Amino acid sequence: MPPATAQSELATARAEHAAQAALVAFAVGQALAAGATAASIAAVVQQYQAAAVALALSTTDAILAEQSIPATSTATVVPITLLTSRAAVTQMAQAAGSGGAARLVGSLVRDAARTARAVDIATRPKVSGYYRHIVPPSCGRCAILAGRFYRWTEPFYRHPQCDCVPTPTDLANGTELAIDPQDMFERGQIHGLSKADTEAINLGADIAQVVNVRRKQAGLAVGSSVLARGGRLTPAGILTRAKTRDEALKALAKYGYIRAASQASRSA
Repeated sequence: MPPATAQSELATARAEHAAQAALVAFAVGQALAAGATAASIAAVVQQYQAAAVALALSTTDAILAEQSIPATSTATVVPITLLTSRAAVTQMAQAAGSGGAARLVGSLVRDAARTARAVDIATRPKVSGYYRHIVPPSCGRCAILAGRFYRWTEPFYRHPQCDCVPTPTDLANGTELAIDPQDMFERGQIHGLSKADTEAINLGADIAQVVNVRRKQAGLAVGSSVLARGGRLTPAGILTRAKTRDEALKALAKYGYIRAASQASRSA
């Protein structure tokens, strides 16, 4: 297994991770400003979702170029379709209350970027999937998943306030970019482990098994997991149900998430 620093070789992915984290911090700060209301929080979320989506879409080509993977896309992503409606965010903010506002804002902004990346990957025939980009130190739940390659149709698992991002790759490169959680543990780069967990791993227990025992209590869920809204499939709903890339692209186009490249050039 490569060392825990392998993913840092992709400079663009590392820079994007930092920039997305900064966007989330700004969004949370503005959303929690004095006098914030559910409606004002919704406006902030849409503003920063738009910025996060734009950032994700603008870095894909460079990330693939650093891996020498052909970046040709058959369609153009329509960013505005990936934003959560103000009405929906307002309802969520009212339900979350002041205590959950920061978590809600962070999750919505990060998930918009993740959805944009998933749709963008779907439009690129030579990109077969993604890997989980993490920046150590990280929690054990993310660390044991960072060593895996995911097909482009697979959902992105995350926990509340998770800052991991899906980075496009292919199977060969994804394997090379994998992170060994045991190596991270030995470097002291995994946080959130109990004293008993740490002792068990030091005695030879498999770190993945130790972390998975606790998953029901503190596990990961699929971000943006709503599969349809008002009879309209979401990108997550389309990608998880599609049997082929062509089927996924047709559905994404049908619901307006992408435009064919020729159509996009005519409307430019």
